[in-house]
Amino acid sequence: METYTSGIVVGMTNIPACTIQRYIRDFGSYFSDTARQKHRGRRYLPSDVRTLLMIRHLYNERTPKKEIVAALSGKWTPPALPRYDIDDATKIIAGAKEILWETKKYSQRADAQVSRATYATSYLYTVLERFEKRITKLEDDIKHMKIKSRY
Repeated sequence: METYTSGIVVGMTNIPACTIQRYIRDFGSYFSDTARQKHRGRRYLPSDVRTLLMIRHLYNERTPKKEIVAALSGKWTPPALPRYDIDDATKIIAGAKEILWETKKYSQRADAQVSRATYATSYLYTVLERFEKRITKLEDDIKHMKIKSRY
């Protein structure tokens, strides 16, 4: 009978060792005796690997623990993953591309509007600076006129 070490199972399933240990602690009765060993040297059967993968999939699907136990004991069958043929996948990709291009187009429009707004703001500051200079000059002229008018 073929068995696997913990390191090999981690590599095969991409499930961290601490998570595997938690799954075995939480769902121990669904694993082999060699997988439930508490000391070093745990060995996993192919059925243990399938159980680990099923638990991870169900957790990723936000399945409650009670339903995971029911699925492992055969009392509940989880819904099958949707299967797509090539035509469906092509349509999905085409839709994603369309969304991408529309987003890009709106982003470019927004960039153009920001550019115009930046230019307008810059121009407004220039006009305000000129206006401020004129007001200052008028104030100076008025002060100068008052000084001349006193004498």
